[in-house]
Amino acid sequence: MSAYNDYHNLVRPHYYSGMILTAQDLQAEQEYHIHKRRMHNRCLHGCRVACGLGVNLRRKFVYIEPGMALDCYGNEIVVPEPVRIPLPDRKRRFFLTLSYSEIEAEPVPSPPAEGDFDRPEFSGIRESFALGWSARDPLSAHDWRNGAWAACGRSHPLALAKFIIRSGQARLSKSFEERVKAIHHKPGRE
Repeated sequence: MSAYNDYHNLVRPHYYSGMILTAQDLQAEQEYHIHKRRMHNRCLHGCRVACGLGVNLRRKFVYIEPGMALDCYGNEIVVPEPVRIPLPDRKRRFFLTLSYSEIEAEPVPSPPAEGDFDRPEFSGIRESFALGWSARDPLSAHDWRNGAWAACGRSHPLALAKFIIRSGQARLSKSFEERVKAIHHKPGRE
């Protein structure tokens, strides 16, 4: 899958006076702009931490600073406030991962369909994030180009930190941390 995988399917809606708009028309408008933004992110920025998202380890907890990253599909992953999660009990090295997620929001009553009277519809989608743990770096098979990982065009997690086990204690990998910091965008730099 290439960074341009959505391009040949994109059709920009064209409205005209007197046109009757449906939910499908409005959804097509949104999908067009979402796909264009994702393609822009993939092709120009790659997969990377854009700002923030520093990781600290204190006792048995991992602290993640607010920030933003781009995944290989071009999704913008925003962590709006500090997060604290418990450190897992692992015997080998492992990675803290961040991925994009969507959550249905704003439930509203829907018109009754065949036998489905109480099912709500959702009038919004909240873009969110998910944190996880992995035995391997999800970007290990990707190419490093121009200060970012080359986007493969698939939505998958990216690693924020690598933990190493020494003498039964988890520690943050300094070399991995330096790699992540090296690709951060510095606000105000042109």
